[in-house]
Amino acid sequence: MNVKDLIERFKTDKRVLALATSLNSHKSKTQVKGLVGSADAFIAVTTYFLQHKPQLFIFPNREEAAYFSSDLEALLGKEVLLFPASFRKAFEFTQVDTANEPTYWLVPRF
Repeated sequence: MNVKDLIERFKTDKRVLALATSLNSHKSKTQVKGLVGSADAFIAVTTYFLQHKPQLFIFPNREEAAYFSSDLEALLGKEVLLFPASFRKAFEFTQVDTANEPTYWLVPRF
């Protein structure tokens, strides 16, 4: 069994289909909890293939974003864009403003 076979199995899972339906609703606030390992990346890829819409993932720190990015790149075989937060102090571009908690954004290029 290869990655494509696993993604096809995820496409038919009732929980993934319910998630995709929830994401399609306009006033959706959806949270997925209890995932282990690379399950979040599998679900992200699967929901993309079910919806064919751009996705944006926001993470609280660089480490979590890097792990997720690595998982997505391994599953897709394509580059995933990582945009680290860059809260810079005004007029002091070499210093990071530590008042803001950094956030890292991932935009998969499907």
